[in-house]
Amino acid sequence: MTKILLVDDDDLQARAIELALRRSGFGVDWAADGVEGMEIFRRLMPDLVITDIVMPRRDGIGLISELRRIDPATPIIALSGGSILGRLQLLEQAIRVGANATMSKPVALADLLAAVRRCLATAGRPMPAARLTGTAPLH
Repeated sequence: MTKILLVDDDDLQARAIELALRRSGFGVDWAADGVEGMEIFRRLMPDLVITDIVMPRRDGIGLISELRRIDPATPIIALSGGSILGRLQLLEQAIRVGANATMSKPVALADLLAAVRRCLATAGRPMPAARLTGTAPLH
């Protein structure tokens, strides 16, 4: 099963993303901040990481930088909310330190799933088989 590490301190947003990913056939592990995210990454070596940028203890920029030192190949998608100018600056910084893709919060779950699939395909990572059964709309 394709494993995704989701790192986000926003419980509500993280649960919605986790549910959408699981419904699409992905395995998901969730961490509430960059410190916990790094511990889970080292232990599980997921196929892809989705991380918020503004979090307690270790922010997403620091997490992305450390992930790139450990594993330059794992795809990373960075998420950020807040003011437009601040968000754009953070997302640009995330790309500079190694994120493969960025998205603004609130995230349209269908768009996030499309970005996950693109990043996995580009990196040559496994993807779940397409689901033939119906599921609830993602947003």
